[in-house]
Amino acid sequence: MEPQVHFYVIEHPDQLQPLFASLSRLLALSATDDAILGIAKPLSAEQSQRWQADLSAQLAEGVMKVLLAVDDQGEVCLCCMLKGSRQDTTRHIYDLQKGFIRPDLRGSGLLSQAMLHIANIARANGVDVLTLDVRGGSPAHRLWKAIGFRTYGILSDYSRYAGKSYAGYYMSITTEALLEQFGHKQQTAEIVE
Repeated sequence: MEPQVHFYVIEHPDQLQPLFASLSRLLALSATDDAILGIAKPLSAEQSQRWQADLSAQLAEGVMKVLLAVDDQGEVCLCCMLKGSRQDTTRHIYDLQKGFIRPDLRGSGLLSQAMLHIANIARANGVDVLTLDVRGGSPAHRLWKAIGFRTYGILSDYSRYAGKSYAGYYMSITTEALLEQFGHKQQTAEIVE
């Protein structure tokens, strides 16, 4: 059974403010997942403020959208940041960043819902290509491959964690391929007012 969540697209800094603490708690969980998102330990108050300021600036500039799912307790349980380009020649590309699902909801069908929302957001914004980077050999890497993302580059010293270096895989998929994979439903995340 799919969990009961509500999806939101955050497009402006003022929309982020009421959900930021919950988003921070969600992403802090990634430290227990071998720092897969690059967060090795929970952010300090100062780091959190800097991250919120940076994210707010990108939202204000219009180069970032944040897809969130919120559970019935009001907690953010899924996040994916869709970063656009400032350059005219690459505005057809979103880079997916900080994609994370709360561990207790993995395998619940939430990912399929999120992929459909991401594809619909991309299509509505004239984005034809989705990219991401991921630590090689990780569960996330295997998942992105299974979804249909294809590797277009590998960086051998992509990340370092716990004294070990990991390769990173740069992957892409077209918006149309993602829509074909997850259906052409017109399900759209609500834009937070």
